[in-house]
Amino acid sequence: MQTSWDVRFISFPCVLAASTFQYIRFAKKPMAAPFHRVTERGARRLLVVGLVAELVALRLLPLMQAYPMNASCLVFLYYWKESKRAKVLQMNEVLACVLALVVWVLPCLDPGGGSVHEAMQVEVLLETLLAPGSCAYVVSLLLVGALICLCYRGGNNPFVSCLPSALNFGVSSMLLKAVPQVAASLCIAPQRLELWAALPLLAVFILAVRSAAASPLRKALEAHDTLRVLATYGVLSVVAAVATGGLIYSELAGWNPERQAIYVALLAAHCWGMHSLSAAEMRGGSRRHVEESSVKTAGEKAAAGPARQSIEMGRPSTSPDHPPTITEDKGPLLNFDEGAARRRTVDDDAMMEEQLFAKALASEAAGGGIAEPQFEADFEELMRRFDEDDRAAQPITELALEQVEDSASPVSAPVLPDATPVHGVLALDAQALLDSNANEDEDELLKGIEDIE
Repeated sequence: MQTSWDVRFISFPCVLAASTFQYIRFAKKPMAAPFHRVTERGARRLLVVGLVAELVALRLLPLMQAYPMNASCLVFLYYWKESKRAKVLQMNEVLACVLALVVWVLPCLDPGGGSVHEAMQVEVLLETLLAPGSCAYVVSLLLVGALICLCYRGGNNPFVSCLPSALNFGVSSMLLKAVPQVAASLCIAPQRLELWAALPLLAVFILAVRSAAASPLRKALEAHDTLRVLATYGVLSVVAAVATGGLIYSELAGWNPERQAIYVALLAAHCWGMHSLSAAEMRGGSRRHVEESSVKTAGEKAAAGPARQSIEMGRPSTSPDHPPTITEDKGPLLNFDEGAARRRTVDDDAMMEEQLFAKALASEAAGGGIAEPQFEADFEELMRRFDEDDRAAQPITELALEQVEDSASPVSAPVLPDATPVHGVLALDAQALLDSNANEDEDELLKGIEDIE
């Protein structure tokens, strides 16, 4: 069906929307602006919207154009928003980005222009899907993918890790291309019941094939860098989709040889650009890994430096004549993290006590007999040693007190003369007082007593 308007004005935004919503699903969380406000639930909902936009693009564009455009946009968005290498682009990386996006000129190379291709009849679609060549193609893709997944796990090779999922995508793309064709026929003839039954049947087949491809792709994302996996899977899935479109739907049949050669050249350039982007991120990731490991090692050395220095300060110094000997580090004296199986129990302590008493009280004699313990001699020897220790060892406090007593002589308080005047009568003794009674008047004696009072 030919139209008077260019469908590329719709197909381009649909492919762009589908790849953008797929990027949101694979992006690192939290995402960079302007997608940082999208939640995990919102990302899943946007993925459904992106699937609808992808089906619309498949109705307007062939497989050999839609999926190269989708994969290139997804990888470029992830490289631009999530990769740190994108901030310091070099000339070869700019060229890789341009070559990865060169497939967006493929709709302009299409001889049909911007016209909408007529929807395939249901009978023709079923004949195409159930043809012997299509069945052999589907079986071969699934068998090769299953054998690669079982025999070779992928390991350090992202190409082999993504190959089973890409082969399954070749089958999925064939079914996805059939869904918009059936939906378009259903819009034209909604009374046909076989069309209503074909849509859920195709959806079940697509879910079955995609679920089988999800596990290898998830393992590849866990084992390798996300951008490298996306770029490798994008290249392989593009090749599978182009093969499906060319072999099953004969999308290159109306192209002349010159256009086909240009298409193959652009597709090869696209694959080289995608591979270069993944290699550039790998180089940046390895460099960052080395820098982070060196920084981590320096931090561990700085953290362990003071502890090592304090341990070495506690060790005895060695002289040049006696070189230091390397001793095995036995670890801390008290290991609180020691397992329960290595800790001492009550039975171990009891056994140790029995061995101690056996060695102290039961020593074998030279003739084979057991010597009796000498309790008295041992007790006297112990008491003698305690006396010597008491006499030899003197507390530091007592020594300090003795030094203070020896160095500081006692100072007696000075005797001050009594300033009170002493009467002459008090200086006489009793006999002198009696002898002087004859010579002194009574009045004079009384006067002296009054002065004393």
